[in-house]
Amino acid sequence: MSSLRAFSPDGQQLAEAAPDGRLQLWDTGSSTLRQELARSSHLALRSTCVAWHGKSAAAALVAVGTDGGAVLLWDAARGELAHELRGHTQAVLDVAFDGADTLYSSGADKQVCCWSVSSGSLVHTFKAGKAAVHRLCLAPDGLHAALGGSAIRLVRREGWKRLARLPGRAHAG
Repeated sequence: MSSLRAFSPDGQQLAEAAPDGRLQLWDTGSSTLRQELARSSHLALRSTCVAWHGKSAAAALVAVGTDGGAVLLWDAARGELAHELRGHTQAVLDVAFDGADTLYSSGADKQVCCWSVSSGSLVHTFKAGKAAVHRLCLAPDGLHAALGGSAIRLVRREGWKRLARLPGRAHAG
């Protein structure tokens, strides 16, 4: 598996989640490594996905999904693990932030989990159907989401009601 990368919202940093569980934050202007974050047991979990949250790299969180079903929520400004979120029973396949305090994760266990970023608590889960959700896409209107698996499912986020099923290849896995 290759490394996973995501830019900070302001483009000032690049996060690279290595398969061995290390998270490296690079300065894009100088091409220098700003910090490397890792749990002491970082070799126990492989990184599967990464996403930034925050208006700037100085006040940002980085979510890293793992093959063990955990989501590691790193405080990039402090250089420390803010929360280890456990709600999936299989690999986390995608993570996406929405709003000021919400993180969504999807997994091979066919679940979508909604997390409170500030408390690290699981707000609710949604069974997405018969197939794993490989990709999450949250609409800017806050009302809809697209779930990519064996097909793309358009859902209303309130109640997670399916609105449409779009056939075709929806994931790269």
